[in-house]
Amino acid sequence: MTQWQQYTDYGYETPAGFYKAFKSVFGCSPREYKNNIMKEGVNVFIDSVKNIEELDAIFEFWPNVYPDLPVDHEGSRDDWIKRWENDPGLLLYAKDNGQICGFILGHGVPGQYVTVSFDGVSPDYKNKGIHEALFVEVEKYAKQRGYHGIILGIIEGTEEFYAKLGYIGRTLIQSEKYSIDELLAFNEKYKSYEVDLTRVHEGQINQIWLNVPLMDKELKKMYTEEIGDCWVQVIVSKNL
Repeated sequence: MTQWQQYTDYGYETPAGFYKAFKSVFGCSPREYKNNIMKEGVNVFIDSVKNIEELDAIFEFWPNVYPDLPVDHEGSRDDWIKRWENDPGLLLYAKDNGQICGFILGHGVPGQYVTVSFDGVSPDYKNKGIHEALFVEVEKYAKQRGYHGIILGIIEGTEEFYAKLGYIGRTLIQSEKYSIDELLAFNEKYKSYEVDLTRVHEGQINQIWLNVPLMDKELKKMYTEEIGDCWVQVIVSKNL
């Protein structure tokens, strides 16, 4: 593969376009990034999950990224095995000197969006470009497979990280108890944020999407504590 083909594989028309996008995400040139990684003694290898043993290794590593969240928070081990069998390229891990240091667990249907359910790196590998590199790989694969984009819910305080990767945020409010009209009325009473979308998810979860890229903590408190029976999260997405 030529260097030019590598650029086009990642969706860039010119090397200059790739350089500009790389620097906006990593804060340095590709050469500087490589030199800094080598200086820090990081020898990272990123690959997709090839067998169930590798998937189980990610689950064993899980507490390093999500110490307060159980592995079965979104699907059992069997569910993730089925997702892996459906499209293994959406489950990635990063290894440094043979040890897992980060991962992305995604799933989806070609022609639609990839949902990244979980992603992250261990504390020792933050701000070293590993997390960003995982997203570069999953985006490349998803584009090749015909997915339209990537969507994921994020943890408060990480909005800037995903914004640098080109992800656009919206605030999702959903409830099984309250109707869409009631959720909209609550929004109008509080700040009357611009509504981007309303829908009923899986026939029972009422959702309103607000054009609010950062978590409004007072808004979250109103829905989750004062009103109750509501769930609020910033969701980020990127078209491919």
